[in-house]
Amino acid sequence: MRPLSSALEEEGFDDLGSGALVESFARHLMVAIDAWQEQGFGEIAKSYLARLTPEPGVRRDIDETGDLLVRRVVGKAAPERRSLTRALAEPSWLDPATGGPRR
Repeated sequence: MRPLSSALEEEGFDDLGSGALVESFARHLMVAIDAWQEQGFGEIAKSYLARLTPEPGVRRDIDETGDLLVRRVVGKAAPERRSLTRALAEPSWLDPATGGPRR
């Protein structure tokens, strides 16, 4: 009936039930909230930026609104701003043509 959706078990997550998935998400969320409260937003930004694939000649920062700022090391051009709000408005995993996950 729904060819673009599947259950966790069908995707190879036999030992991972929905409860374990929610528990794992909640643990990670609580760790991030604790870090934010104890050390400020800069700690959250640093943790996220460390996960991005490095690009030579590019410096990335996250401002206080959550926007990604991309600066080219060469030249004095203003940083390129990538809006968090705009990125969250449209899921990157969703294919607009099919209405299902991107392949």
